[in-house]
Amino acid sequence: MSLHLYRVTINSYPTPDGKPFAEQSVEFWQKCLDAHYDPSAGELPAFMDWDFEEWIYQEDPPQYPYYEGGNSYGGRGGFHVMTDPPMVVPVTRRRHWLSPSAARAESARLREWGCEVTVEKSKPIEFEDTK
Repeated sequence: MSLHLYRVTINSYPTPDGKPFAEQSVEFWQKCLDAHYDPSAGELPAFMDWDFEEWIYQEDPPQYPYYEGGNSYGGRGGFHVMTDPPMVVPVTRRRHWLSPSAARAESARLREWGCEVTVEKSKPIEFEDTK
């Protein structure tokens, strides 16, 4: 039996400092939300110039100030930012995937946010019976 591993690598983040979304300040995300709801409040960063409404809470947020969940909010796993209203930003906690569709879904989610992402496929991995 053999299988392949799929590696998802984030080459760059579109944030002003190039750091991951979860490392941005609450103030940064609040400014983005303010500009999203009221264009006169400021300009959205270029990577936020799309309809990210589904990443904003439409209901009560989790009880913890920074709740990092899997797929806990409408299928949008990520880092929960306590802005007003609260929002979720994507994070990735793993690089290696057994499923090509899971690797493609993870990379698509990050590309939606403007990340440059590479997906690589390993050579076949062989397993031996060790009876």
